[in-house]
Amino acid sequence: MEAWKLARREGEPDVSDRRYPTRNANGVMSITGIFKYNLAATHHDIGNAACQSSRSWKKRALHKRNLMKKSLLAGLLAASVLFTGCASVPMGDPKADAQLKTFAAPPADKSGIYIYRNSFVGQALKKDVYLNGERLGETANKVYFYRQVAPGKQTVSTESEFSNNDLDLITNGGQNYFIEQYIRMGVFVGGANVKLVSDEEGKKNVLETKLAK
Repeated sequence: MEAWKLARREGEPDVSDRRYPTRNANGVMSITGIFKYNLAATHHDIGNAACQSSRSWKKRALHKRNLMKKSLLAGLLAASVLFTGCASVPMGDPKADAQLKTFAAPPADKSGIYIYRNSFVGQALKKDVYLNGERLGETANKVYFYRQVAPGKQTVSTESEFSNNDLDLITNGGQNYFIEQYIRMGVFVGGANVKLVSDEEGKKNVLETKLAK
């Protein structure tokens, strides 16, 4: 039988250990010795792999915890902006405000557009609002804008966190329309959106707000 001469690698089991067959004077190991030697080396390699896998798992777990902490801090920052503080914007004429709160119908060739903001959320934030591409101004909590436009397709837009959000609607002459701008949770700061509401809901909220300019 051909003899197998094996050189011990660093970190491998010592064949001089009594658990393994001793080489003869010529350094020749028996087939049984080779098998036991390789089996021990395999166990050693598996142990090293398990240790490396454990270290890798611990690194991934630490990285995940760090990401969760950063996300939590970002969320707390966004929440503090949303629920604290109070922004202010230039206000309109009180007489015009009182007149607009009678909700008189506009002329037959015009549509009346009320855009209001009335919510507890995001009081520290100011958001630009647009009607058909025209900037009406910045909103704060409890303010509204009013414009008369030609009937037809209208686009109401609001500044949000990353880009504007739009609302398209078709209006008729001689009628008023009520649009709510509302603040919502964002990634870094609060975002905003707009929606059409009923006349009843719109009038109730406009009465709780004041005309901005």
